[in-house]
Amino acid sequence: MHDLPTGAPLVVGVSGRSGARAQEPEFPVRWAAQEALLRGVPLWLAHAYLGGSNRTGPAQKAVRGLERTAAWLATDHPELEVAMFARCGTAVAVLGDLALDAGLTVVGHGRHTQGRVAEAVLGSVTAGLAHTASSPVVAVPAHASYTAVDAPLVVGVNDLGGPSSVTMDFAFSEAQARRVPLRFVHCLPSHAPMDLARTVERQDAEMRAAVTPYQEAYPSVPASVEVVDGDPGEVLVKESVTAGMVVLGPGRGWTAGWRLSRLGPVGHEVLNQAACPVVLLRDVAEAGRA
Repeated sequence: MHDLPTGAPLVVGVSGRSGARAQEPEFPVRWAAQEALLRGVPLWLAHAYLGGSNRTGPAQKAVRGLERTAAWLATDHPELEVAMFARCGTAVAVLGDLALDAGLTVVGHGRHTQGRVAEAVLGSVTAGLAHTASSPVVAVPAHASYTAVDAPLVVGVNDLGGPSSVTMDFAFSEAQARRVPLRFVHCLPSHAPMDLARTVERQDAEMRAAVTPYQEAYPSVPASVEVVDGDPGEVLVKESVTAGMVVLGPGRGWTAGWRLSRLGPVGHEVLNQAACPVVLLRDVAEAGRA
């Protein structure tokens, strides 16, 4: 079993926009701060800007924005270690570079008060990082939604043979840290031919067998496997309403997710509509070749 790097910092992209209350950082930053505290690791605030040098307007504005965010965090979370990085370049390049030393990279995503342009920018950053970042990427909705403290962690299974070891390691480790149940959700479309349905039924047994060793390694984590009817994207979006986190792992299956070279249609649907944070995982070997 492999856990995330011990003590590796958590990186979060800071856009400079405010939260619901004046001077309050945007929700993805606040979520990242809570996650860093949960892991007991430093939080790296990152802002990417284009044009100019360290002494010009864009750079100075970036630094001031990071300083405001850091000041708020120092007041609200005095025990949290915070570092700031204002760098010239695209958000994908800057965050991707910092992700080399990170255990997790967090970005905002989904519907945004700044309109469709802001949503498109956030979406392109998430998709770019999903392809290039060496750490897991978490896309956090731009706005907070109520989630029970014991909300389950939901894993979208995108291979008939079951989740990858990368997905298993991350999911069980996260569920244990949060002390929440873990649910593996596999979608079987209602229009699937009977032979495919029988194949999925057989593979479901294999998936349960794949989960068993991890349940033994993480005895405190309740884990369940579910096969449900419906479109994968719609099912996972619905699951996100009551989930604390949705995980999409690497794989080639039809159910769902995203591939190394691009986010698939299900990945896009879940990212754009999910009510909770969505984690994108990559195969370690493939990430090294990107």
